[in-house]
Amino acid sequence: ATGGFGVPGLYVLSDPGAVDERSKKGVMAINFGKFFEKGLSLGTGQCNVKKYNRYLRDMIISGKADLSFAVSPRIGINEAPTAYEK
Repeated sequence: ATGGFGVPGLYVLSDPGAVDERSKKGVMAINFGKFFEKGLSLGTGQCNVKKYNRYLRDMIISGKADLSFAVSPRIGINEAPTAYEK
């Protein structure tokens, strides 16, 4: 089986307040051997936040938009291998 790994949104080149040294430098540690072995695809892209943020916010507040179908559960990085197996 294959799958995808998507990173939409705004990703900054550095984050001095990040929790670890890699993140402070804007570096993500990915095991490309496993990534390739499992046949995963990687997609990235910035969201056009300024175009939609107020409109979307208002729809969520009014109850007209329910984004629960699009939001994945949050897990820690150490839980990722187990989540992948599910």
